[in-house]
Amino acid sequence: MKKILSLALIIGLIISCHGDLEPEVYTNISPLVFPRTGDDVKAAVTANYNSIGGGQGGRLFALNVDGVNLWPELSTDIMTCQWGAFWIPLTIFGWNSGSDLDMSRTTFARYNTISQAELTIDRIKDVEMDEALKKRYIAELEGIKGWVAFVLYDLYGPIPVAPLEVLKDPLDETILERPSKEWMVEYISTTLRKAANDLPVTYEEQDSGRITKGAALMVLLKLYLHEKDWKNLESTAREIMALNQYELLPDYASIFTKENQGNKEVIYAVPATMDYGNVWMTHTLSGNYKTDNPNIAKWGGYRMRWSFFDTFEPEDKRLEVIAYDYVGTDGVRYNKSNPGSYLEKGPMAIKYGEDLDQIGNQSSIDAIVYRYSDVLLSLAEAIANGASPNQESIDLINQVRNRAGLSDLKLVDYMNIDSFNEMILLERGHELFAEGGRRQDQVRHGTYIEFGKTIVGSQAAEHKVLFPIPQEFIDEGQGKILQNPGY
Repeated sequence: MKKILSLALIIGLIISCHGDLEPEVYTNISPLVFPRTGDDVKAAVTANYNSIGGGQGGRLFALNVDGVNLWPELSTDIMTCQWGAFWIPLTIFGWNSGSDLDMSRTTFARYNTISQAELTIDRIKDVEMDEALKKRYIAELEGIKGWVAFVLYDLYGPIPVAPLEVLKDPLDETILERPSKEWMVEYISTTLRKAANDLPVTYEEQDSGRITKGAALMVLLKLYLHEKDWKNLESTAREIMALNQYELLPDYASIFTKENQGNKEVIYAVPATMDYGNVWMTHTLSGNYKTDNPNIAKWGGYRMRWSFFDTFEPEDKRLEVIAYDYVGTDGVRYNKSNPGSYLEKGPMAIKYGEDLDQIGNQSSIDAIVYRYSDVLLSLAEAIANGASPNQESIDLINQVRNRAGLSDLKLVDYMNIDSFNEMILLERGHELFAEGGRRQDQVRHGTYIEFGKTIVGSQAAEHKVLFPIPQEFIDEGQGKILQNPGY
C-alpha cells in the first residue's frame, strides 16, 4: 500500500453532486495553479464528498451493493437478501482473504479519501479568500477524514494513514504499516473533534449535504460507542442534544418521506438526485407489490429476517414501514404463512416513502445516515454501562418507544446490566433497522458471531468480527501490511 494515494487529489475531474450545489467540471488543471480563488476552494472541497455520497459508483453510503449502510448489514440478525451470486457469502459469513468481496474491495479503496482530504487542506490553506469560510472548509475536510477513517476502522481494524510529508512526494515509494488500535482511535477522535469545533450547526439550503457540527459529533459518538468509552460517549451525546437542533418527529414513517426531507430528526442524510439517487425501494420491493407510481423499478432483493420481524410488539407503529402482509398485483395475499417467492426470506423493510416522480431505480429521497433517536438510545446505553441502569436511561428509551406507540419500560425490570443490554440491543434494532448500524451493535454486544453460527450453511468464526483486507492491498504492501488475524 504505497503511501495511501501519493497523488490523492486528482483535480482532473471535480464534480459536485451534493445537495443543490451547481456541478462544476475542471479538466487538465495543475495543482500549481489550482486552487487560486474562493470558488476554486469550494469546488476542491466539494470533490471530497464524492466518496460519501449516495447513488451508484462505490460511494460509502450508496444504499446499494457498495454501501456500508447495506452490505455489512446483510450478515446480521435483522437483514438478509433473496438474491444469489455474490450476495450469498454475505448472508452466511462465507468470506475469506482469498474471496475478496467486490463491495469490500470498493469500500476499502476509500482510504484514498483520507489522503485526498489531507492534500486538499494543504493546498487551500494559503489561498487568499474569506478566512472564516476557509476555516469552515478545512473543518469539513477534517470531518471527512475522520468519518472515512472510522468507517474503515470499524470494518477492518486500524488502517495506514499517510502523513502530509509523504503524500507531497509522489516519487517516494514509502509503504506504510498498519498503526496500533490506540493510535487509530486517537487519530479519529482528534480529527473529528477538530472538525466539530469549527463546523456550523446548520447550512443554507444551497449547501445541503455538507458535514455539520452535529454530524461530526455523531460520528464521534459512534466511535465512542464502538470503543465502549461510556464517559466520552455520554458527554458527546449530551453535546449533540445541547445543540437544540434535533428532535424526535411525532410520526415514525414521516421521517423517511420525500415530503419531509430535511426534518429535525435527521442529523445527516446523503442528498439524492435522479442521477445519484436513493435505490433502496427498487432493491427492496417485489415486482408484485402495488405502488401509486408504476414507474418504480422493483427488484425484490433486500429482506428483514422473519426471526427478527417476530420480535416486534404487535402494536408497534414502526411496522407500518414493513410490508409483511399484502395483496399483490396478482390478487394473492402474501405473508409469513403464504410467502411465495416474494417473502421467502422475510418481509420487505420498505422504510422510505414512495417517490411519485421516480422513474427506474433511483428516487430523489435523501438517504438517511444518522438520526436523533440513535443519540437518545446511545446515551441510555452509556449511562447504564458507565454506572448502572437508572431512571434517566429508561426514560430515554421510553421516548423512542412512546413515539412508536408502545408502553413504558420499567426500571425495576432492567436493574441488572445484562438484562438492560439485551433489551437495548433489541430496542435499537426495532428503531434503526435497515439503517446500517446493526453489525456494529451486534459486535459490541457480542452477538454477531453467535447469531451468525445459527444460520443454515454458516461459515461464521470468531475472527469474522472484522472483514479481511482485500488481497490486492496486502500484495501491494509487500509484507508490511498485515492481514487481520484468522484470514
